[in-house]
Amino acid sequence: MGSSTFEVGLFKPGPDGGVAGPEMIPRTWDRDSLMRSVPWMKLQNFQGRNIYVRPHGEHDLSMVDDLKRDALNRMFTSDFKPALVVETSPGNFQAWLKHSRVLCRETSTAAARALAEQFGGDKGAADWRHFGRLAGFTNRKAKYQGADGLFPYVRLVAASGSVYPNAD
Repeated sequence: MGSSTFEVGLFKPGPDGGVAGPEMIPRTWDRDSLMRSVPWMKLQNFQGRNIYVRPHGEHDLSMVDDLKRDALNRMFTSDFKPALVVETSPGNFQAWLKHSRVLCRETSTAAARALAEQFGGDKGAADWRHFGRLAGFTNRKAKYQGADGLFPYVRLVAASGSVYPNAD
């Protein structure tokens, strides 16, 4: 992501699987602290928490959530090549696009909404502060739990870190 400081959210849904009574553990860490915290986050993930991440403060990224493979392919063949792509569940992706500069909150939200509109992403998740899933942990949404009781891993698919060609 090219950031030096991150906000991490460890979210555990409420007892009914929804947001009634959920618990969020927020953390703000530099890269080294984040890496040292991986074993603790693995334990939290195993105990039912979803692990989310975003850059701290105003930043130069926009995240587009809930993309299908065809939309992602369109991004890669257009001038909107993502800097980072994460597969959050089988066939479902989040793409982070890197702008040529840090955007203010309003402009960053407008960019995220325009990108979601153009590529069929979730417009409700399009804002400057939205968390993305952190690769290497499992997606603990109940609907993704397999018959074997296991959850799919969130996978890093691509990470160029590059500014997209149409950024300016």
